[in-house]
Amino acid sequence: MSGPSNQAIKRMISLHGWSGTLVSIFLYAVILTGTVSVLSDEIARWADPRPAAVNPFSRPIDDTMLRLRNQVPGDFRGHIEIDHARDGSLRMFFYEARRIPKRGTVEYGRDYLLDPETHLLISAKQGEAPNQVVNAPYRELPHFIVDLHARLLIPGRLGLYATGLLGVMLLVAAITGILIHRHILKDLFVAERPGGRVVSLRDRHGLASVWGLPFSILLAFTGTFLSFAVSLGLPIVAVAAFGGDIERAFNAVTQPPKTVDARPAELANIDQVLSQSFAIVGSYPRTIEIEDAGRADARITTLHRNGGINQVRAAMLEFDGVSGALIGERPLVGHKASVGSSTVALMTPLHYGDFAGLASKAVWVALGSALTVSMVSGMQLWLRRREDDPLWRGCQIAFSAVAWGVPLSMVGAAYGAFLYTLDGDTHYGTHVGFFLSSLAVVFWALFAKDAKVLSVQLLKVLSWTMLALPVIRLQTGGISWGEAILDNIWEVLLMDLVCVTIPAILLTRTRLQQRAEIAAQNPAE
Repeated sequence: MSGPSNQAIKRMISLHGWSGTLVSIFLYAVILTGTVSVLSDEIARWADPRPAAVNPFSRPIDDTMLRLRNQVPGDFRGHIEIDHARDGSLRMFFYEARRIPKRGTVEYGRDYLLDPETHLLISAKQGEAPNQVVNAPYRELPHFIVDLHARLLIPGRLGLYATGLLGVMLLVAAITGILIHRHILKDLFVAERPGGRVVSLRDRHGLASVWGLPFSILLAFTGTFLSFAVSLGLPIVAVAAFGGDIERAFNAVTQPPKTVDARPAELANIDQVLSQSFAIVGSYPRTIEIEDAGRADARITTLHRNGGINQVRAAMLEFDGVSGALIGERPLVGHKASVGSSTVALMTPLHYGDFAGLASKAVWVALGSALTVSMVSGMQLWLRRREDDPLWRGCQIAFSAVAWGVPLSMVGAAYGAFLYTLDGDTHYGTHVGFFLSSLAVVFWALFAKDAKVLSVQLLKVLSWTMLALPVIRLQTGGISWGEAILDNIWEVLLMDLVCVTIPAILLTRTRLQQRAEIAAQNPAE
């Protein structure tokens, strides 16, 4: 029996290369948006024209909570969730757990949104949780970027599956990179050779890859865990042991058992509990959960995004719901502290690098940038070696369009968010800005003849549009530098400087590279 023909083999090789390039394109988008997502809180504050917002938990809330609790039906008084909402408002949800056939357990109750400072009612609604969409116009831009990173804008669990698989591929690439790299220590200090040649790409790829190897393994592992733990792991447990009831499965995994005591009892003062939790952790919680309020076995739990005092991971403290005394730290997963629960608590802060404030974020952005450069230079090296084939030249143009089109589209999303701030619909504006920019890049790439020329053109457009972002922000009602300094809103200065520094570096590097190429083509006699 004869094997496949040479023509068939060539087609299979081409299909293999194109499929690998397609995966690399999506992986690049996830890495780049993840690097930007590290600064999501800073971007949100930069895009917000309002003065510094008041943390709702920095003000007494106990009287307000008791007043609203007395207004809701009796069935809704046993469970209370108090949140620092996305738009900065204070959110109080009074609810009961309802069992619905074929759907499992749902939280049904009354949801209140309050002004964080005055506690005046903004809106109220009764229904299943989450039953109110919080209007957070100034958080739409970072929320969009994080969603692009976590789901690639693919709705539901499919988006998490996609990014989880890409995380596995990044992990495989990092491990195989270690195995095939023979001069890791030497390549830590290799300088890129000038001229834009294949060896230049190889030097750039090797340098960025070696410095980013440990980081890429960390990101790939934590990102894969975050994508699959809730989207795949929890549903499997729910189907296997809880008849498909995800809510019951989640409670069984996260809520430790307690001695049932249904005797009536007054609820502890929430303000005193908040004061204790702040003294222990060093930061205000994002969420307060009250279970079995009005009973002797009531429990109050404060969930902190990450600890402020000698803590890298997220923190969850449990208090007695009657006396307000601290019971202890509650693990995020499991019924008692363990290596597994500590590992789970580390996943989010280690993935997003927010465990030590701006210092850790700066390190994560730098390492994420190195990983992005490694990804791009690796694909450029692969494609440059095959540029004699017309089919691969088309692939090279496509990758160049993505490499510069993704950041350009994110800048377009920022333009849409700022311009639609005046209209009030920043959600629509952010999406319109992103998709119009993406469409423009696609049309530009369709008529491009040379990948290198296309890259330079898109780089210049990206640079000049980024340089104009601070002006657009200011003209659409943003905070000036003077106001930012007076109100200690340093995020405005930081992000404006980022919008100026990155284009300056890109344009300067491009200019120097073009000079080096000209010098290489015309050596001095």
